[in-house]
Amino acid sequence: MKNFALLKCALMVAIGFIGFQMLAQAEETKSIPEGRVAAFRERMQEVAAKLGLSEEQKEKIKPIIREEMEKARALRKDESLSRQDKVKKLKAIREEIVPKLKAILTSEQFEKWRKMAEERRARLQEK
Repeated sequence: MKNFALLKCALMVAIGFIGFQMLAQAEETKSIPEGRVAAFRERMQEVAAKLGLSEEQKEKIKPIIREEMEKARALRKDESLSRQDKVKKLKAIREEIVPKLKAILTSEQFEKWRKMAEERRARLQEK
């Protein structure tokens, strides 16, 4: 049960920080519509502000999220895997970033982030 809770937490962490990657990628490729980029940028700024991230922390997080997104994108494009296998591998990819993020965030920031992720997960499950 604890492993499942940790997995959920890792997944929410990844989702929360995926935004940073999407923003960076959108600016590079201009593939995401302008309105979505603006909304995403605003959401990521809110998360960064709530966590009190320093510029140094933001810069350290960006490559972690970028790498995770590249792996996830490649996984989604892999037609040789079943949906179930893709879900398992995506969870594993997302779990990889938790210790990396934990190393960058202070313990207080990590706890805030974890709580934010749990709240977001709860809101998504309500829909």
